[in-house]
Amino acid sequence: MLSLIPRPYLILAVAALCIATAGISFYRGYHTGATLTEARHAAEVQAAQEATMKAAEAASRAESERLAAQAEADKLAQELEDAARTDPMAGRPALGVDSVRRLSKR
Repeated sequence: MLSLIPRPYLILAVAALCIATAGISFYRGYHTGATLTEARHAAEVQAAQEATMKAAEAASRAESERLAAQAEADKLAQELEDAARTDPMAGRPALGVDSVRRLSKR
């Protein structure tokens, strides 16, 4: 009858082996998952940084184009003002043909 009951040290050895296997599996799975998650997060951060840089470059280009257009408009306005100041007919009560053309350009 004693032969039907396994030896206690064999039961303890099998239990310890099962616990060790489960521990090792958990450890490797946890660290593999953590590594994959960190890699995925790093890729997402890099993609977000690249998108931000592209958006910043586009905004910079748009701002430089806007400033160039503003400078051109200021230059044209200054030219028209200079032309108005040098107009010999500026003191007359009625507008001359050149004054009307100058106003139409604006």
